[in-house]
Amino acid sequence: MTLTIVTSYVNYYRTSIATANHTYRLRFLQKLIKLNIPLVIFVSPDCSSVLEQYIQQQPSYNHIRMIQLAHSFFESSYMFLTAVHSESKLEL
Repeated sequence: MTLTIVTSYVNYYRTSIATANHTYRLRFLQKLIKLNIPLVIFVSPDCSSVLEQYIQQQPSYNHIRMIQLAHSFFESSYMFLTAVHSESKLEL
């Protein structure tokens, strides 16, 4: 049996990548990377390049797989997709 950690790196509040919040989150992610356990990270498009660069700077990153969301977290959410779909069916 293999253990895989699944997490996300998503910019929920659409803050600047340069903020302390992102620095803190990368430090937390570093702890997961150092475990050297297979790791899958779902990432929002605006964070993808920064996260990819960060991961490539790690001594070992072959156990990490990034999956980029097609849209922002909000636009990929079930609630948003349901609302958009329902709105298109409304007849006013």
